Amino acid sequence: MSLFGVRSLADVRALLYTLLPVLSALLVTQGVLNENQASLWGGLVTALLGPGIAFVTARSVSTFRPAFYAMLAAGQALLVGYGLATEGQVSVWIPLISALVGASAGGVAVANTDTSSPYGS
Repeated sequence: MSLFGVRSLADVRALLYTLLPVLSALLVTQGVLNENQASLWGGLVTALLGPGIAFVTARSVSTFRPAFYAMLAAGQALLVGYGLATEGQVSVWIPLISALVGASAGGVAVANTDTSSPYGS
């Protein structure tokens, strides 16, 4: 038997989803974070947990993209929430980053797709 009944990554994810609100409340109570910061970090962890574990277990392009996009959205919220950037500044870069990720995924797909030869068969 394992600690807290954790036997798989799905169990880890379920445990973390359960502990996250408790940990957030504890950090706010202890004065480590304010309520806004706790909401931002809670959103980050929640957004990354499912896609992140899926990527770690499968390690493929199809699981990387959702994990990356979740990280991008959560990172955007942190940048704006902490006042490091405005929404206008961040919104300029998000489409560019998304296009680069899409293009790289397309490159991987093209490189791994069988094509017919101009010389037959």
